[in-house]
Amino acid sequence: MMKTKLYVFLTLCLAVAASFAVELKDGIYTGTAGGNNGPVQVVVTVKKNSIAEVEVTLCKDGRPGALRKLCKRMVEANSVEVDAVSGATYTADAVKAAVKDALKKAQ
Repeated sequence: MMKTKLYVFLTLCLAVAASFAVELKDGIYTGTAGGNNGPVQVVVTVKKNSIAEVEVTLCKDGRPGALRKLCKRMVEANSVEVDAVSGATYTADAVKAAVKDALKKAQ
């Protein structure tokens, strides 16, 4: 009986969470946020309601390799909420904010 109640509860939780999911329109979107040494700009490609590509087009902070790794993580997770890259935490926060700005335009 307890397992059945738990199953019903979890199913309802998933249904509620799915109802709040945001639909993203296919396209290419730009986003900007403030970085330590100036603005951070990104280009985000959305395909089939997913993040297909993230490219940092302007950033005077951080290391290029770390930024590529961060962008790859966001695409793989289909989310901005990924772990920062070691040694580039503040830059990662700026890139994430820029990606969020771009994704707002895709809604």
